[in-house]
This record gives sequence, C-alpha cells and structure tokens, in this order.
Amino acid sequence: MVVALACSLASCGGSSPSRSTPTSTASYQTLVAAGVKLLSTGNTDAAEQLFQQAITRNPREPVAYYNLGVVYQGAGDTRDALRQYRKALTADPRYVPAIFNQAIIIARSNAPLAIFFYRQIIHFQPDSPTAFLNLGLLENQSKGLHPQARRDLARAVQLDPSLRGSIPRPLLAGLPAALQGRGRAARR
Repeated sequence: MVVALACSLASCGGSSPSRSTPTSTASYQTLVAAGVKLLSTGNTDAAEQLFQQAITRNPREPVAYYNLGVVYQGAGDTRDALRQYRKALTADPRYVPAIFNQAIIIARSNAPLAIFFYRQIIHFQPDSPTAFLNLGLLENQSKGLHPQARRDLARAVQLDPSLRGSIPRPLLAGLPAALQGRGRAARR
C-alpha cells in the first residue's frame, strides 16, 4: 500500500477533482504510517508530502508535525525542524519525541535551555536512559553542575549499561565502580 500511496502522489496533481485518489481518502494514521515508511527508505520528498497532508487532515495531532521536523532536521534545516517540533508540542505539550529532538538541536547553542528540556523529558519519562545521558553530558559542561552530571550519568548507565561506551573516560571514572564496568571486585 505504501507504494500505491507514493505513486499516487506523482499523479494526483493531474487528476480531476471528482476522482478519488488513495491519498485523498487516506486517514491521518495511514498518511503518517506511509510517510514514516517512506522516510525510513530515504524518500524524504514523498514522506514530507504525506506528513503535510496528514497535518491538513488533523492539525491537532503531534505526530505528523514531529515527523516533518525529522525530515527537516535530517536535511540540516534546524530552523524549520524546530518550528515543526514546536507545533507538535502545541498539539501535545507532553510529546516527548519532539521535546527530545528539540533539545538535541538547542544544545548546540543554548545548553541551559537544553538541560531544561532534558529534565522535562525525565519528568514525563523517568526511565529514559538517553535523556539522562544527554542531560549528564550537558551538565558536565556547565559550571556548578558536575556532581549532578555524575548522578545523571550513573542513572543512564544503571538504566542501560550499553550507554557506558558513550561516556568519556574521565567522566566514567567518576561513576561508582559497579557502573564503570569493573564489577564487584573493584569496590573492595
């Protein structure tokens, strides 16, 4: 069905108003699902069109805005990506994927605001290891937040031990021995 939707996009411009195309009758969920599938195969132009159609169908749902933001972020257009993430958050202020991607973009230029967003994510999803990891890494760069950074990085590794490899060695050395990957023997 995804192929039919993608093919109909190219031909729908020439169809008569009385003729129904698959995308003209597709539900919001169908358009978003087809867009996500196209996005995963790298067909960003067709995915973008489907997300825009989904937004037209239901501008009160966050998912199409978020995915449109992902398209723009992937293309390096962070300004439009942020705009779409904000629209997703207007539709649902607790939509964590939009908060997360927004924090990733904003961290480059405004670490305190990104820290705020990561803490908001943790408030909504207290067991989010990547939010703790990114938060701890940002806190480590911020003056006065080093002890909190160690606690947040430790929590990230506690939730997902595979994240240990994402923590620079000097920071990893500041974590409890069991979280450094040295096991119980190192604690004695």
